[in-house]
Amino acid sequence: MTPIDHSDPAGAAPRLRVLVIEDQPDDAELVVRELRRAGYTLDWQRVDTPEAFEAALDPALDIILSDFALPRFNGMEALRRLQARGLDIPFILISGTIGEDLAVETMRLGATDYLIKDRLSRLASAVQAAIEGRRLRRQAAEAEQALRRNAARFQALIENGAEAIWLVDQRAGITYVSPATRRVLGYAPEEVLGRDSLSLVHPDDLPAVRVVFENLVVGQLPRALMQARLRTQRGDWGWTEVSFDNQLRDPLVNALVVHLRDVTERVQRERELEAIARLNRAMREAPNRAAVLPLILEQVAALLHPEGASINLYNGATGETLIGAALGDWAPLHGTTVAQTGSLALEVMTTGRPFVSSDVRRDARRDPHYLPQTLTPHTTALAGVPLRAREVIIGSLWVGRRVPLEPEEVQLLGALADISAGAIQRMTLHEQTEVQLQRLSTLRTIDLAISASLDLNVTLNVLISQAIQQLSVDAAAILLFDPHTQQLTYAAGHGLRTTTLDRLRLRLGEGLAGQIAAERQMRVVADLAALPPATLKADLAYDEGFVVYIGAPLIAKGRLQGVFEVLHRAPLRPAADWLEFVETLAGQAAIAIDNATVYADLQRSHNDLRLAYDSTLEGWSRALDLRDRETEGHTRRVADLSLQLGRVMGLRSEDLLQLRRGALLHDIGKLGVPDYILHKPGPLTDEEWRIMRRHPVHAYEMLAPIAYLQRALDVPHYHHEKWDGTGYPDGLSGLAIPLAARIFAVADVYDALRSDRPYRPGWSEAQARAYIAEQAGRHFDPAVVAAFQQVEGAALFK
Repeated sequence: MTPIDHSDPAGAAPRLRVLVIEDQPDDAELVVRELRRAGYTLDWQRVDTPEAFEAALDPALDIILSDFALPRFNGMEALRRLQARGLDIPFILISGTIGEDLAVETMRLGATDYLIKDRLSRLASAVQAAIEGRRLRRQAAEAEQALRRNAARFQALIENGAEAIWLVDQRAGITYVSPATRRVLGYAPEEVLGRDSLSLVHPDDLPAVRVVFENLVVGQLPRALMQARLRTQRGDWGWTEVSFDNQLRDPLVNALVVHLRDVTERVQRERELEAIARLNRAMREAPNRAAVLPLILEQVAALLHPEGASINLYNGATGETLIGAALGDWAPLHGTTVAQTGSLALEVMTTGRPFVSSDVRRDARRDPHYLPQTLTPHTTALAGVPLRAREVIIGSLWVGRRVPLEPEEVQLLGALADISAGAIQRMTLHEQTEVQLQRLSTLRTIDLAISASLDLNVTLNVLISQAIQQLSVDAAAILLFDPHTQQLTYAAGHGLRTTTLDRLRLRLGEGLAGQIAAERQMRVVADLAALPPATLKADLAYDEGFVVYIGAPLIAKGRLQGVFEVLHRAPLRPAADWLEFVETLAGQAAIAIDNATVYADLQRSHNDLRLAYDSTLEGWSRALDLRDRETEGHTRRVADLSLQLGRVMGLRSEDLLQLRRGALLHDIGKLGVPDYILHKPGPLTDEEWRIMRRHPVHAYEMLAPIAYLQRALDVPHYHHEKWDGTGYPDGLSGLAIPLAARIFAVADVYDALRSDRPYRPGWSEAQARAYIAEQAGRHFDPAVVAAFQQVEGAALFK
């Protein structure tokens, strides 16, 4: 037998730290020799008094071997003192005088095992099993702690999120309510818990919500996203974005995961913008500002009969004339700067004071740039008035004639300017509304991509394509930041000509993107050619012909996620709202990256935890096989055969998983059966059978407190029940016996018949099959026996 490996990497012998409680030195030496004979190297100490025992107790001990009766105290007292100290040290009782009942009671109180002094041949295996048991307990405890930590993190995400999260069962009942529900709908969690979720939906929205809900319940939809009005705690209706994630088939969740976000203000704003857009379409006489300007000038020409006239829109923030139109020989000022309009026009548009002159050339200062460059040589009289909308100057209106304007004509020009400003303002609002609607639609599309897919590449590509379309630029790209390597790497992009981007690696501070990531500030470069070549060579802009570069850091929850880059191959003068939209897109990208990272971490933690649990169960089953040497390998075989039978009978994957776990632990209750009974070569007495038949009850008592194994209890608890009711421990019959136990009973008996025993050789396959068929309706469920006959013989006993 191979002992537990406590050896160091250099290959030293296994070493155990042993405390022996024994008043007879010769008996202690006998125990030590037996362990050394099994291959252990020992650090050991003998004690025989309570004081010496207390002084020798050390958490570093591997095992305690105790005689039962000593002159000053006994093994039972030593066990109680060990438990009072809270130390997890395996405790094996070795005695030549203890009775069976007292030994069983000692194990019930926490002893790992007990041995008879004249049967020390089993000492090494008992020590090995005890130490392995402690290792498995510690492994299970660590797994439980990891589960609690992950649960705490997940709970913090739910409770501190902006969205409310509900769990809704297949009857629409609300089984969980996150605290954020108070922010979204005003309810405290206890006010909503247990209610019918559909009862909170507005009657006009209920049919659509019910259709989606029913499709989710029957499994036709894995997820869904919609808007509906829900009743708030105040009694009114609030527009809510409702996202469904169908987890009804997940046995750990068994519910629809519903995310709720208050979008009342957004919906109202969208509707207001739509109303404004419809109003503008009904009122305007032209489709845009550029088209409405000539219409205004036509009215000026009809009323004032000028030699020339012009109207120009002005951006006070940038000093640019954005759009212009003209009559006569005057040229429009579209795309020019204020300096090109002349300092006279600049005075009107910056001061807001009208200008009127009957002889402009005589009155003008001798500055050649004073007059607008659009004036023709024969213009004598000139009048200019500002276009004022809501106290903001948005441009100017000019009229030139050979004859001066009369005072009433100047007043009429001012009135036309007021009307023009109102019309232009409406056109401006309309265009801004269209832009905002398009940007809202873009954000909505990106939101849907984030909600509908956990594939980060899909989400980022949707975001980049929408960004290029709405920003009207040539290219965009996203670089992801790796906190481990402290580098930026290319993740997604469109509009780029090179094919070497996968090799891009930028350290913090390197290139434009590296500088943005290090400083965590947006950067706008209007002319890339003005930067040092070394700066560009390390970035995406190198050899791409880009002129303009805008980069924004991707930051979510205070953590750097990457850099969002926008690039254009022609000059570009971005407005403030345009740059704000770039920052908004960067925020969406950061959220998408953070969501994908959090989900991946949670998924990894969940898988690691499940793997740890299953590894623990397999360790338990191997430990049981080591103890019950006559049936070594039995657990693995019956587990495999049970799974084959379960598949033939159409069990779901989750039920097969629970069947396997139960099969691995089916004989764990035998830990409560003394070795002299478990390994007895001959028939058992009636009293011994009574003790042996208690092992399913022991299994239930040991496993029932473990929530993770609740659904796997049927096999350890009921696998000795019989179809005709003559089994144990509860005498169940027929369909009252759980299906998993009925399936396992066939596999267990078949393997036992085929295995060699000290009192008989193993049966042939034909003999075993005949016995199983004979016992249908008596020992076994006939349906399980029928399924058993469908399994090929080669697969039955490996």
